[in-house]
Amino acid sequence: MAKLETITLASGGGTSTEVSFSRKNDAFEMGSIILSGTYTNTSFDVQAKIDGTFYDVYDTFGSKFSITVATGKHSLPADVFKDVNTIRLNGSQNEASDRTAQVLLIDLVD
Repeated sequence: MAKLETITLASGGGTSTEVSFSRKNDAFEMGSIILSGTYTNTSFDVQAKIDGTFYDVYDTFGSKFSITVATGKHSLPADVFKDVNTIRLNGSQNEASDRTAQVLLIDLVD
């Protein structure tokens, strides 16, 4: 089973709201980010929340994980996000107006 969560990039802001995907009675893992519409930013860094602070996410080769803005589904690699419970998007510039993106979460199977 999968579910979609919406995150918002407010007008005048470059950082989205956060989405958490591990809760008391259900557990999900990161699947994909779905972008549609026009964005001011050309790419977004995906950041993970650890102990209340957001950090950039890097893969095992030391490369920062970013997604280029293009309409469609952007799959996130399971190995990079395997121990992440909350994410947000962070762009380098402010959005010209409110934007939304969807985060596709995949149900963890025991």
